[in-house]
Amino acid sequence: MLSQTSETRVSWRLVALVGAGFALVAALFASWTARNAGIDDVYITYVYARSFALGHGLTWPGSTALGTSSPFLAVLLGGLSALTGFEVPGLGNAISWLAIAAASTGLFALGRAEGWPWAGFAAGALWLGAGPSHNLLGNEYLPAIAAVIWAFHERARSRLAAAGALLALAVLFRAETGLAAPILAFLELRRADFAASFRRIARIAAVSIVVAGLWLGTLYKLTGHVVPRTFAAKQAQAESALGLWSGNSGWTRALAAPDVVFPESRHSWWWPLALAACVAIVAGRRGLRPASALALIAWGAGHVALVIGIGVPFYPWYAAPLRFAQLLLPTLALAATGVLPEKLRRAWMLACGAALTAVLIAAWPDLHWMRTSPGDARRLAYQRVAELADRYPPGTRIAAWEVGFLGWQSHRPVVDLLGLVSDGASLEAVRRADLRQNLNRLKSDLLMTTLGSANLWTATTGDPRRFLADYRLDQLMLTPGPAVAVYRRVGWEARGEAAIDLLASVAQSYPQAELKWHRAANIGLLSLVLAGGEEARIHLPAGRRRVLSAQLTSTPRRGRLRVRIEAGSVVRDSVQILDASGWTRFDTVVPATEPGATLTFTCLRGKSCQIGQPFLGHPYEPVQKGPKRRRAEGRRPKSDGKTWRP
Repeated sequence: MLSQTSETRVSWRLVALVGAGFALVAALFASWTARNAGIDDVYITYVYARSFALGHGLTWPGSTALGTSSPFLAVLLGGLSALTGFEVPGLGNAISWLAIAAASTGLFALGRAEGWPWAGFAAGALWLGAGPSHNLLGNEYLPAIAAVIWAFHERARSRLAAAGALLALAVLFRAETGLAAPILAFLELRRADFAASFRRIARIAAVSIVVAGLWLGTLYKLTGHVVPRTFAAKQAQAESALGLWSGNSGWTRALAAPDVVFPESRHSWWWPLALAACVAIVAGRRGLRPASALALIAWGAGHVALVIGIGVPFYPWYAAPLRFAQLLLPTLALAATGVLPEKLRRAWMLACGAALTAVLIAAWPDLHWMRTSPGDARRLAYQRVAELADRYPPGTRIAAWEVGFLGWQSHRPVVDLLGLVSDGASLEAVRRADLRQNLNRLKSDLLMTTLGSANLWTATTGDPRRFLADYRLDQLMLTPGPAVAVYRRVGWEARGEAAIDLLASVAQSYPQAELKWHRAANIGLLSLVLAGGEEARIHLPAGRRRVLSAQLTSTPRRGRLRVRIEAGSVVRDSVQILDASGWTRFDTVVPATEPGATLTFTCLRGKSCQIGQPFLGHPYEPVQKGPKRRRAEGRRPKSDGKTWRP
């Protein structure tokens, strides 16, 4: 027989072997996702990490607010970037996959320590290969979950100091994961000797307090704060009259949607496995006691209750511990083999193994997406905005609702209208849904708006006429991905595609004209609304040839719009058929104009016509290329009649 030391050595060799296998798979996945991992919020932390690596401390450019929910991760990434020279996003992706592999290995090790090794291995394989962890790449929850798992393992092995340090590490990454500490303490209280259990709990708690205290002291020295602004900003969002985050009701709707928190429909094998796990848990009364696994499942559910209780709105990553618990639960069906009769044991193992294999096979579409997807579509859209902002003078301030990708890619200061990273923003204005106040407070020179939310748009712009008195359209980006509009402050020279915002002319000349935000096919634009038979005449400024651009639609059915351009003796008249299901792009060349030239829109049929964001582009600059004179790049063709349907 092997001695206890030899058995321990063999056990750790097996854990190391399994861990190496998980690590190799994670390394492959990391190479697939190296260039496209991370969502917008992750990049907020990356901006803080880059500032730290450059020696600017935990700061957002142009602000002193601590607007990341994981300053510890920002310091870790920034320090590693300064030491190695690697870019922060690449390091964030690598740490995420390392954390996933560590968590998977920890589940197997924990299962071996408590007598459910096969269930632990299956849970680790699911966490490594299924979607819930892949959607969190770059997020601080991944290393926090790994730290919690290993804390439970160290407690099971009676290494109490290590368990306390790991619990503190989880809290450093994400504060609310500290809920695992009282759950772990409850496991200790289940021991027969209460006094001994209390001493063990005290030792774990003491180490946790020391480690966490050292970090809080360091954080205060770095920033002068120990609680990030994130917490108050998220609470303001939940309480906001905007109604986008909806507090507890938002969580209720999210938890009821299978594709938000629970697996997608193709993972239907999860449900019979979960039922089998419940059978295994009931069987625990006859000798099966996967105590730590059940405690981790309780932690996942309790974490959601805690986040709801502190008034934070729903975001998918807040459900990360629940998603982890959701994958752990069905694997416990394998743990029932220890209490089943010999005749049923093999059949039960084969059935559970087949079901878990089916789940992993069903996860293949997730892996295919991970390998081929270009990542979050907002990344490229916001990169174009950052490139546009680079045409403006240094110090130009860009305001936005989402600032992660934009803040990372922009060389100009980015300010947050929702107050997450900008200390000058009023959270009370967020609660009142008065983002126009923050737009003014933050002295924004450019405004980037995504064109999908009427609530955010109207809260930021307020009355369209007053908005057009202060801002002009600079660029309209309706390319695939999120539609985006960029506005510049009045008095700034146009650097984008739109040289003259014609809606501003309408607002100044026709106070009776109806201007409103209208959405078609999930794209909302500031529009001139004409009833059937109504017309609007706009006086065009004198100038060289330009391109007239507009987006057209009608309600509630197809309509017809006449566009007439009169410039001296030149008259151009065209009729556009409007499609109520989306925006139809209209482009035409406006000839060189003298004073007195006019542009007339006439709604011929239909309840109403919407002319979205009409503008004149920059004058043509002729360029000599060879024997023929060709127009400069940027000339746009006549209307191609394309309709935008994202």
